[in-house]
Order: sequence, then structure tokens, then C-alpha cells
Amino acid sequence: IRVEDGARVEVKLFHSFTSDPQYAQQLVRTSHALEAVTSGGPLRVLDVGVVEGRLAVVREFVDGPSLGQLLQRMTERAQHLPPAVALSLMVGVAEAVHVAHEAGVTHGGLTPGNLWIGEEGALRVADFGAMAALLSVPALKRSLAPRGRTVYRAPESDGGRDSLTVSGDVYALAAITYELLTSSEVRFEEGRAVPPSRVNRRLTSRIDGPLVRALEAHPDQRTRSAGDL
Repeated sequence: IRVEDGARVEVKLFHSFTSDPQYAQQLVRTSHALEAVTSGGPLRVLDVGVVEGRLAVVREFVDGPSLGQLLQRMTERAQHLPPAVALSLMVGVAEAVHVAHEAGVTHGGLTPGNLWIGEEGALRVADFGAMAALLSVPALKRSLAPRGRTVYRAPESDGGRDSLTVSGDVYALAAITYELLTSSEVRFEEGRAVPPSRVNRRLTSRIDGPLVRALEAHPDQRTRSAGDL
């Protein structure tokens, strides 16, 4: 509970190994850049400090599960989101990512695990700046950057600074949307995504073009922006 106003917050307390000043400085730079974003999409970092030698990051609290947790529960129960609900959720995410891009901030690590279900069911996007911060510290980059599910990473992403692009975020948004609509990770045939309506026969084929285009292997052939998606 934040003393000055009684607001609930979340505190991420880092391991001493990952408590690096450069990491903290990059998070603060990202937080300042996102101050220009007035929408409620990005989950904001409120404070950064040190507690007994460990980095502590204070961010807005969301009283709901992550999209990753929701997908896991749905898989276990053989449940599916209605397509209109899935698309509505991801339109909100794409809009949040687009306004962050306009403020000069790319995410670089979008997965269902950092999309959180907030008030009224809208998704909030967490961890803006986290990937850039990780890549700014050589020791963390070597040990942590290779981890994570690669299904959401664009083919050109190599885990370095070049992976922090608008096009890479567009690819990740499309991959998450594909999974929400089909209950399957993106499938490929001959280097292109299998149209989602072939994976889930309940979908209209009108959804195929936008998602297949956003999942093109070459970034120059991909949808140009999260706003366009």
C-alpha cells in the first residue's frame, strides 16, 4: 500500500544477481518516455529503488490474472474465447503498443505473460522497457536473453538490440492474437503462417489476411505498425 495516497501497488523485488544500476536506469528512462502516453494501456512503473542491495520496481497493481494464466486455464478446461472477445482484447493491446511506439518506446518481449486483465476486462501491457534494460547489461543479456518462448519472437530477432523494433512488436501481437483465436501457437507451411480459419473452422476467412500479413517472415513485408494491425 502506497503511504501517500493509500493506492495498491505491486513491488517486484529482484535477485541480487540481477540488481544492476544500468538495468534500473534504463527502466527509469522508459518510464519517463511513457509519461507522454495518456491512455491506460501501458502498466506504469511508479518508482525504482534499492532494498537491502536488491533492486525494487514499484508498478501499478492489476487485480486480475495474466492472459497467459487465462490461456492455461482455458486449455485445461478445453474452453475457448469467443472470437469477438479475443479480437476486442487484442485491439486494445495493439492500441496501447501503438501509442507507446509513438512515444519512442518499443516493447521487444510481448507474450501473454505480460498482458494483464485489468478493470472492466481490458488488457494492460506490462514490462515496457524490461527487455531494453536486460540487453543493456552484458551479464544479464548472456544469461537471461535467450530464455522465454520464441513463438512470439519475429524470425529476425536475435536477442540483441536489433530485436527491439516496431515490426517485432507487430509480429508478437499477431502471434498472440492467432493463439487466442485458434487455441494453437502459430503454424507455418512453406514459410508462411497457416491461415487461422484453417485451424479454427469457426473463424471467418476475413481474419486471415491481416494476421498472415503481420506474421510475414520478412519485416519489409509485414504490417507496418501496431496501429495498422
